[in-house]
Amino acid sequence: MDADYLTFDTAWAPQFDAHDTPPKAALAILSTPRTGSQSLCRLLYAMGLGVPAEYFLQRVTERYGERFLGGAPSIDGAFMKDYVRAIQTYRCRNGYLSYKIHADQHRQLSADLGGAWEDALPNVTIIRLRRRDIVGQVVSLGAALQTGIWDDASGVLLKKPSALNEAIAEKWVEYVFRAEQYWDRYLKNRKQRILSLYCEDLADAEKIQATLSVLGTGHSSGDIGNILKLLPRSSHNNQLARELAQRFGAHISRHWQRLLAKAGA
Repeated sequence: MDADYLTFDTAWAPQFDAHDTPPKAALAILSTPRTGSQSLCRLLYAMGLGVPAEYFLQRVTERYGERFLGGAPSIDGAFMKDYVRAIQTYRCRNGYLSYKIHADQHRQLSADLGGAWEDALPNVTIIRLRRRDIVGQVVSLGAALQTGIWDDASGVLLKKPSALNEAIAEKWVEYVFRAEQYWDRYLKNRKQRILSLYCEDLADAEKIQATLSVLGTGHSSGDIGNILKLLPRSSHNNQLARELAQRFGAHISRHWQRLLAKAGA
């Protein structure tokens, strides 16, 4: 199946199953909202680097759990242990077990399984995915929350936009800030290989090739550029995000700087 069909709502589907077990390496995308993580998943999938998806997103966990574990997720750690094992069994492709995860998902998973659950995964490489344009990231988050459209491959307005004000925009800023701070703290003590990418880099085939070359796929920048041309990149939220930037952009920037100063960063 084409990489552009790997979406939030199809990630659990049978056409993406793979059985190249046991995994020889793991690839973890540590992300915050609106950094292009779904585009990166589709790119890595097209490059043969596993079946990367947001497996710990609730609706994916529910669908995947129903398929392989016979029921909805439970609140105890036993379910999540079985769930991680199922991903390793059914979603290992070309030797790679690949997944993306957000800070709140990681926090909950670590609470369920213990803080060192990743240490049981083989040869983990971490991709830290961020966005340089913080205002752009925050207004993109706000637009997605308003419309319910989280994936560039989706086009259906799922929610009716509600009234907004600066206090709500500040909550968006604080959510992103807390997530970035979480990953900063987490990565301080990790010994795995850490690759750094930014949302803005996902349009630059040469930058991507230079960063991912250590994974040994053999893809040239030309190969990656051809894949990028096939990926959806025009979000249906763009117009709303521009309007939010005009309305709240300066306030978002000021609030971000206040949070940085308070954190001593």
